[in-house]
Amino acid sequence: MDNNLLMWVWFNEAFGAANPRKWIATAKYSSVKEFYYAYKNGNIHGLTQDEIKMINSVKIDDCKEIIEYCHKNHINIYCYESEGFPKNLVDIYNPPAVLYVKQKTGNLDFLDDSVTISVVGARNACNYSLKVTDEICTKLALSGISIISGFAVGIDTCAHRAAIKSGGKTVAVLASGIDYDYPKGTLAFKEEISEHGAVISEFAPNHMPRKTDFKARNRILSALGLGVLVCEASEKSGALNTVSHAVSQGKDIFCIPPSDVFDKRFSGVVPLLRDAATAVFDERDIIYKYYENYSQNIKFHRNTMDFSQKTEDSVVYSNPKPIKITKENKKEKQNKSELQNHSSNVQNKKVSDEMLTGLTDIQKQIVLNLNGKTLLIDELSEITEISISSLLAELTELELMGVVKGLSGKRYSL
Repeated sequence: MDNNLLMWVWFNEAFGAANPRKWIATAKYSSVKEFYYAYKNGNIHGLTQDEIKMINSVKIDDCKEIIEYCHKNHINIYCYESEGFPKNLVDIYNPPAVLYVKQKTGNLDFLDDSVTISVVGARNACNYSLKVTDEICTKLALSGISIISGFAVGIDTCAHRAAIKSGGKTVAVLASGIDYDYPKGTLAFKEEISEHGAVISEFAPNHMPRKTDFKARNRILSALGLGVLVCEASEKSGALNTVSHAVSQGKDIFCIPPSDVFDKRFSGVVPLLRDAATAVFDERDIIYKYYENYSQNIKFHRNTMDFSQKTEDSVVYSNPKPIKITKENKKEKQNKSELQNHSSNVQNKKVSDEMLTGLTDIQKQIVLNLNGKTLLIDELSEITEISISSLLAELTELELMGVVKGLSGKRYSL
């Protein structure tokens, strides 16, 4: 048996998995092993009586049994200094000392190498929130983004299932032990997630969750994602605790806009949007945030919700002046003629020879593809076969030259 791993399991059990005091108590020791032998020799100072009592209650043989149980039940154990321990967890406040992981294939490297989004929300979520969560998480997973969530009923379960059905990766971060049946009747679902990502807990495999364990779990849930997506949250929602951890960890905050700003089920979301959280209308609002740094891991799919594209022909975008509506209705033919004449005056600008003067071949290609059109950046990338990161650089230069203009929603025209 790995003696170093044994020391870490003992350390985790002796102080309690989520107890930050363990890092303070061992700060002056070079290793967990050194701390253990100092404790055995009675050379430990600065601990409270309750801590001493708890440490004394944990026997090294109990920790051996935990490790043997994990080996028999195909649960991997990562200690803080193990190879493969997720990098996003190393430098957070009170990092987990040990991670118990159920994973059918591979390792946890995908958590370090890809875009990861933590999804949180209400247990008793409304149909609107569940529908939008399913749609967005499905598209994120199809784009190669890993979905992290807390395995609760409601939004969490919806996010996990969306990732699985899309063939993507998902990670469940538990407040219980991996083999403890919580929520009741979900052991089979844990097995399913382990085949499409991983199930993770800092608690021993059969640990029964306490109320405080859920808030403790949230620091890991937020840390594993580059950003946190809030799908529905009331004023007292536990999702806001995850957001609090995320803010302290420097993570991006995303929110699905409320279906009704007066609905108390969204009273926790509205303040986040006021405080500059990013509103998410479809998956691209998240994808664009990370595409420049992770373009090799993200792929676009054309079956998006395309909210912004559908508004292209609306009066908001296509008419510089409001259309006057009178009480008397005109004939349908006259209305059609009026709108056609009006839109002909606001057509997108056409390419002129003057525009192409002094441009590189790549810039000319971009300009010619924007001839009389307004395109989303991913559409332009698909047409020109230029990566979005390179395209952004060229479009910025063309904007400075006054040839191209950027519009809302990552749209461009001449």
